[in-house]
This record gives sequence, C-alpha cells and structure tokens, in this order.
Amino acid sequence: MDLDDRELLAELVVESQDHLSTLEPDLLALEKGASPEEALELVNRIFRGIHSIKGGCGFLGITAVQNLAHAMESVLMKVRSRRLEVTQVMVDVLLDGTDRVREMLSDVSRSGEVDATDIYRRLEPFLAAD
Repeated sequence: MDLDDRELLAELVVESQDHLSTLEPDLLALEKGASPEEALELVNRIFRGIHSIKGGCGFLGITAVQNLAHAMESVLMKVRSRRLEVTQVMVDVLLDGTDRVREMLSDVSRSGEVDATDIYRRLEPFLAAD
C-alpha cells in the first residue's frame, strides 16, 4: 500500500468512526421511542451513516466492513420503505453491528478476521421479511 492509499485509509477510518459515533445515539433515541416523524428522521440519518461507511470501505476494498454495513443498510432500507417496523430486537442487532464495524475498523488489515457471523444471523430475519 503506497502513501496515498494509507492516507486515504486513515481518513476513511476517522470518517467512519465519526459516523459510528453519531449512529449510536440515534439508535438509542430510536430505541427509546420517537414520534413517526422523528423516527423517520433518525432512520434516515442512521441509513446515511451506514451507507457512507459501506461506500468508503467498498472503494478501498475493505470487504468485511462493506458487507456488514450493506446488510445493516438493507434492513434500514426496509424500514424506510415501511416494509419493516423498528423493534427492540432490530435496534439491538444494529447497535451490536456498529460495535462490530468499529472493531473491524480498529485494525483494518485484520478486519476480515473479525467474525460477524452472529450479527448476520441476527439480521437474517429482517433481511428475509417482506
């Protein structure tokens, strides 16, 4: 990896950590309950944060993070399109997913070694729902 790539990677990690820092309070606010309008705004912000992480990681080839972010984003898309309603279980798995993404980003060179099988398993019922 050349210097430019390392700089891009470092910038991506910082930006992703910033997104994660705003995602968690938004998820907790969603968990506590919000009016339909507030909930939609929170879901949209959470979606945009996850989408940004997914896109940046995809661009730099960090597929483990990209794939997990994509699965989380897909659940949020279903909420945005009103095919799913937010539940406590959903918020819990999304919070755990953000923790796992953070863990993967803490050492990007080893991100593929972080096991996210349990997160995917818990996201699956939401991904399968129509």
